[in-house]
Amino acid sequence: MRLSLWESCIDDCLRSIELDNTNMKGFYYLAQAQLALKHPNEALNSAMTAYHECLKTNNSSTRNVSELVLQAKKEKWEAKEKERIRRRSALLAELEEDLQRKMGTELRRVDIMCEGRENTSDAREEREEVETTWRHKIEELRTVFAIADGGLQQRVRMTIYRYPIRGCADLGI
Repeated sequence: MRLSLWESCIDDCLRSIELDNTNMKGFYYLAQAQLALKHPNEALNSAMTAYHECLKTNNSSTRNVSELVLQAKKEKWEAKEKERIRRRSALLAELEEDLQRKMGTELRRVDIMCEGRENTSDAREEREEVETTWRHKIEELRTVFAIADGGLQQRVRMTIYRYPIRGCADLGI
């Protein structure tokens, strides 16, 4: 996971879960990898399974797992919100997709440049810098559209409350 080899991590987690379908850590790491690959729906399912396993065994990791559940819910919400905003403006969607493609190209270039480097933290920092730059460009584009559109592009905020979770009903699921 530290090397950001998400696909391989998912494969390992799935193998682990096949051997023991109550493996809380397998579901927890699977959810983390799925979030990293921008699959919030699958990540939420995996995180919820890990959470249920924590509750069954009274595991001390329940708090960390519940934080992961909340993160997955937030990313799922953000994905839905992004889609809602995209539907409002075909031009915005086209420009956003173009910026996303350019970001992907730039990230692949960074990955290729960093292949074989012994210091993975430098590669990770460079990758994060590229992502931050492109995400800033995308947010700036959205801001321009929101101003021009008189607020129609405004995002709906999701409030996440931080408190101990006792059961599934507390998660709103």
